[in-house]
Amino acid sequence: MTMPTTELARVFERDLGRILRLYAVDEVFAEICRDYLSLANAKSDAKEALPHIVSSLQGLEVEIRLRLASEPNEAKTEILKPPFDDMQT
Repeated sequence: MTMPTTELARVFERDLGRILRLYAVDEVFAEICRDYLSLANAKSDAKEALPHIVSSLQGLEVEIRLRLASEPNEAKTEILKPPFDDMQT
């Protein structure tokens, strides 16, 4: 199942690729994203920003960020060769 990414791209621009990968493999994360998008749509449809919608969106944004933070970043997991490996013993 694909998801509309406009609102997620706006808020999570740098992490959209990771969000899409997690969305495809983690049903709990996908549900959090669907909830976020549903509330974002409700907020944009409302004549005024209702405090409970804004608060819920903020909470879901925190959940998404925490999940992203718990995922290994490809750049962090790259194996680096220590500079002393070239030294002769």
